[in-house]
Amino acid sequence: MILPYQKQFIDFLLANEALRFGSFTLKSGRQSPYFINTGHFNTGSSIGQLASFYVSAIEEHGLDSATIVFGPAYKGIPLCVTIAYLLAQKGNEIAYLFDRKEAKLHGEFSGENQAKNLLLGKMPGPDDNLVMVDDVLTTGGTKYEAVELLKSLSDQITINGLVISVDRQEKDQSGNDPIKVFQEKTGIPVFSIITIETIIHYLQTSSQYAPHLPAINQYRREWGVTR
Repeated sequence: MILPYQKQFIDFLLANEALRFGSFTLKSGRQSPYFINTGHFNTGSSIGQLASFYVSAIEEHGLDSATIVFGPAYKGIPLCVTIAYLLAQKGNEIAYLFDRKEAKLHGEFSGENQAKNLLLGKMPGPDDNLVMVDDVLTTGGTKYEAVELLKSLSDQITINGLVISVDRQEKDQSGNDPIKVFQEKTGIPVFSIITIETIIHYLQTSSQYAPHLPAINQYRREWGVTR
């Protein structure tokens, strides 16, 4: 069953052309009949709307008890800040944290643990728990790096979950399910605002998108995973 906020999210993607149909070359080299780019949300109002759907997913999965929202660079940075703001507006005061690509070599943490020099925001303590947010999970590379960085601060750090925008439910180059592998390797559950299967079911209700469905379904048969 598609929840109201999920339906609104698909409409939001379509209205802003963040979900497009055609032929797109992915980073993996595959030709995909659809493409999702949350980088289209580059204004204050649109990033606020996008973050509101993350908030709905965070609340639905019981992750709003987290004390810190962490976003890996780069797309996770505006997300974690905006999500923390929206949660605070609802009375849930929560901190944000993100990583840098290059260590800061001066100031507060100079001469200390290198991990602190690679982070900006609320440094997690023993009583904190985190929810991680990002746009998608393809290979999981940046997420693995982020988890390793956070755990280097303390092995007591708790990450309750990772929330992404769209789960493409797609095999990686080795034929594995990257989300399943990430969960098994890190012990961190992965949640999404929406999955491609749910998007397909939604598109089936509109004749406007019917011409795109055969190619999408064929792509799913070739590269899709089912959980």
